[in-house]
Amino acid sequence: MLAEFTYGEPAYLKDQRNAFRRMFTTKLAWMPISILLLVIPCIFLFYAISSGRIVLVLLAIAVMILLNFHYIRIFSPLIDRHIRRDAKELLPYFPDGRFKVYLDQARKQVVLAGSIYCMSFAFPEIKAVRKIPGGAACYLNQNLVFTFPFAGDVSEIQSILNK
Repeated sequence: MLAEFTYGEPAYLKDQRNAFRRMFTTKLAWMPISILLLVIPCIFLFYAISSGRIVLVLLAIAVMILLNFHYIRIFSPLIDRHIRRDAKELLPYFPDGRFKVYLDQARKQVVLAGSIYCMSFAFPEIKAVRKIPGGAACYLNQNLVFTFPFAGDVSEIQSILNK
């Protein structure tokens, strides 16, 4: 067992916020598509500014915001709303907020066990494990993140997942 803990909403929000923002210090946020989503609107904005048309400039700014809204949201207060919405979906599975995190090396999966249900993630689904203030964050496919209090060295967890 890696950790046993109880999550209240303020701690969960803080850890999730830190984990999403920490994603930018990993390679996960800097994939080719992420870079294209930033570069293409910048080129369009440069063209719009050089043409001198205000409508094109406003359109370029709107396109830039729409294409990069996920990243903008992470560094704005909107991330709390997103995390609360996700937490409401998880609440029925873990009603008392009590979790146990297991590392099952035989089955090659990480298991989050609550008082009623459990969730498991295969090792290949976990892209990275990073230290956040007060714990650890596991980054999964499709921008999913789960956090848990952990005082140990996360590099040990990462090496087990990579075996």
